[in-house]
Amino acid sequence: MGIRASRLHSKTLALLTSLAVAALAACQAAAPSVAPSPSATVASSPLVSAQASGTAPTGQLPQPEKSSLTLAASAVEVTEFLNQLPLAEGLYKKYGLDVSVPFIDGNAAALQALIAGQVDAIGTSPNSTMLTVGTSTPVQDVAVLYNRFYDVIVAKSDITSPGDLRGKKIGISQIGGQSDAEVLMAMKAGGLGQTDASRIQIGGQSARIAALQAGSVDAIPVDGP
Repeated sequence: MGIRASRLHSKTLALLTSLAVAALAACQAAAPSVAPSPSATVASSPLVSAQASGTAPTGQLPQPEKSSLTLAASAVEVTEFLNQLPLAEGLYKKYGLDVSVPFIDGNAAALQALIAGQVDAIGTSPNSTMLTVGTSTPVQDVAVLYNRFYDVIVAKSDITSPGDLRGKKIGISQIGGQSDAEVLMAMKAGGLGQTDASRIQIGGQSARIAALQAGSVDAIPVDGP
């Protein structure tokens, strides 16, 4: 399993190692055995035989299609740390992968980097994939870690209930992004309409936290505990 340069992939790749190992193991299991040629006069080593047949020696995984990968994290959150764990534990290297995990603040910036070819994959929300449908640079989800919102909305100390958000400013990443969807759903659950509070486009989580601390907005969605 690898990432072809000719096709962009949007990745929530916290489980890259296990996915890669599982895929490679499946390839090995599915590969047909190669019987020795009756006409062969020189005994070949297992390694030479494997190279000739395109399969790995018994007990070894085939080489990955692409061994050097850049997997960008788009937020400082628990799921993104799962990309760092196999890196810190040497699991990528163990299975023949040279992986780096740079940080790009915000889904929009991470998606731009992916489309520009600056990274091979990103950890992001599904809306990033949907935004590219019908464009000349579609991306593809290859792993999903969770199927629900887990962020929370934090606010100034004088806001203690959903109703207190009426007429206030809520900082989000961008209109149509994951944080925007979370805020809209939270407002609906709290009995507020879409226009009862202003949604202000600020950027990634770091920028939203700074805006809340500076008093530019009254509330923001952030990663849950």
